[in-house]
Amino acid sequence: ESIQADRPDQTETPAIVPEGMFQVETGFTFQKDDENSSTFSLPSTLWKYGINENFEIRLITEFIFEKIENEKINGIAPFHLGFKTKLSEEKGIIPKTSFIAHISLPNVASTKFKTDYFAPEFRFAMQHTVSEKFSLSYNLGAEWDGFSAEPTFIYTLATGYSITKKLGSYIEFFGCIPQNQKSNHNFDCGITYLI
Repeated sequence: ESIQADRPDQTETPAIVPEGMFQVETGFTFQKDDENSSTFSLPSTLWKYGINENFEIRLITEFIFEKIENEKINGIAPFHLGFKTKLSEEKGIIPKTSFIAHISLPNVASTKFKTDYFAPEFRFAMQHTVSEKFSLSYNLGAEWDGFSAEPTFIYTLATGYSITKKLGSYIEFFGCIPQNQKSNHNFDCGITYLI
């Protein structure tokens, strides 16, 4: 079976890494919030190991470069330790579903990026096979920032289309809805190629 990765989009797959297999997914992100602030994540790496057909353990590591006004800081963000577990296989209108949970380790980070508290995050990852070439995936969940008790709700919705057996494409909508702040909604798209 072809590899199923959580990257490059924001939508996580419900697929579990096969038992005894180790998978590494890495990449970078760039975010510009306004004229005076930007963030590079280079690299952001997801390390996954399949315990059995229903469970994988996960570790997320990230090196960050931040520019806010005239101040530049960089360092290691708190590590996120977690797991993914299969909840259901796809059957009719019931999607293939997994539950993903992480907790950030506030003291396993560079001094400027340490948080005050452990910060949990979770999401349900769901996928429907519409046809042999077309799939629909979506995630729903929440995350905490490690500084306050207020959650931020997250959502993703991605369509995947297989152009050929090796070439794929996706279009995605995703965003976050903080409890007491303005919501942030985004869009991305891309091409994938199976080597």
